[in-house]
Amino acid sequence: MKHLSRILLLVLILLLALPLWAQRVELLIDEGAAVRNPPESLELQYKFEDKEIRRYDVTITGSGVIKLPTQSDYAKVESRTTLTFVQHAKSQDLTTGVWKMEWDVINGQMIIPEFGSMEITVPPIDLEMDKYGHVSNIKGLDDLGVTPGLTQGKLLADITNQLKSTGFPSHPIKVGDKWEDKFTVELPDQKPIPVASTSDFMEFERVNNFDCAKIHTTYEIPFTLKMKPETEPKPAQGAGDLAKPTSASPVEDKPSVISGTEKGEFWTHFAYKEGKIIQSFGTIELVADITKGEPSKDVKPAAEKEPAPDPALGEPPPKPPSHDLEVKYQTVSKFNAQKPRFYGEENQ
Repeated sequence: MKHLSRILLLVLILLLALPLWAQRVELLIDEGAAVRNPPESLELQYKFEDKEIRRYDVTITGSGVIKLPTQSDYAKVESRTTLTFVQHAKSQDLTTGVWKMEWDVINGQMIIPEFGSMEITVPPIDLEMDKYGHVSNIKGLDDLGVTPGLTQGKLLADITNQLKSTGFPSHPIKVGDKWEDKFTVELPDQKPIPVASTSDFMEFERVNNFDCAKIHTTYEIPFTLKMKPETEPKPAQGAGDLAKPTSASPVEDKPSVISGTEKGEFWTHFAYKEGKIIQSFGTIELVADITKGEPSKDVKPAAEKEPAPDPALGEPPPKPPSHDLEVKYQTVSKFNAQKPRFYGEENQ
């Protein structure tokens, strides 16, 4: 479970570092209605008032399986995370129009069956963002939590520093327009991680009394991460002596390697008159294989899709997992006009 908790934390931080995109989770998503007289084209731009605080209530549910190299059977992965996330527009450069922002998780809880609940603490993140949502100069990442088997704090900061909030096109767009973003995350002693996303302006919808542009976004991230070996005390040498810890040594000579792919699909409702996200929802699917030493080949391909079973034959037995790690996350983020209690007074 040690490696599992680190993986879950990494996924959570990546969710927070990217725009609040979010597959439809019933009862949580507000259905849209038609927009009267929508514009033929428009520029999607964020609009803030000075010192404005925007609150988003986020829910992330995860389910799947994992099998570590030391295990012969799969273990279930189940979690439910709730967060109160705040965007604080601290000040604006009137020359460039760039906002100095603070992103802050002021309340968070993760519930894992059989392990109970735990509070989630994420330090505030300072950044700069232009009106199109392009993020730069991210600060305050050094104290972020651990990442799988890698140097604590700094490595996760290195990852998040290179994650680009690509935002919207800086020109008018209309329904049916698409745009792509590609970049690479470079990490010390790791293979470069390519990131590619595609967005599609689907339609206009009215959600919670806001006229919105509905955007569909997909991305795919193949990755390979090395996990440093765990260490344990080594017994002292010498006949007749009691075994005493002398120094830490690796349990196994070779590090573990996680190779896999993360895929995401999201829908975002952006209120184009007010310049804010109203709600977003989506899924993230993570599949990976865990090996000792350098992987001999890329992540195993998913099994071919089989024909639908014949109802007359009854329910077929569940198929075994194809990978060591298979997890699916469903995430929902919704704008909440109510400012969190006690937040903001000390920041203004």
